[in-house]
Amino acid sequence: MITIEMIDELRARVDVTYEDAKEALENSQGDILEAIIYLERNNKINSKKQEYKEDHKEEQKEEQDGFTRAVCKVISWSKNVLRKGNSNHLVIVKNDNVILRLSLTVIVLVVVLAPYISLPLLLLALFTGHKIKFVGDDIEKTRANDTMDKASTTAENIKSEFVK
Repeated sequence: MITIEMIDELRARVDVTYEDAKEALENSQGDILEAIIYLERNNKINSKKQEYKEDHKEEQKEEQDGFTRAVCKVISWSKNVLRKGNSNHLVIVKNDNVILRLSLTVIVLVVVLAPYISLPLLLLALFTGHKIKFVGDDIEKTRANDTMDKASTTAENIKSEFVK
């Protein structure tokens, strides 16, 4: 005896009408696999739905590939930033003696995590005669050291004005 559940099960697997599903199950004595084979042999499976499912699977794969490419780009960019941050350093010098040398990665983390401590300490270093400079292949191509020299000069001018 063919039940509605059996017909629904067959229709869930292949796109056929209820009538075709019932006929296929009757001809295969209720065996779903045999019913699918029967439907294929008699070309009763709706190929449009199968094509849609295959196209949709391809779209999902393309979306996953796009997401994977985006993640790879972010990881590559992050590696590049970390490499540059670790190869360039902030150096604090007083009287030609290196007081502190930290990678830019560490400096950024300290400034982000503790700005109320780190920024006043950097200003204090400027006002106490320390020189702050950046060292590294990537950072020396920029005008960062010129800016730090101007900040040191400004701090010295403010300090001398305050003393007067």
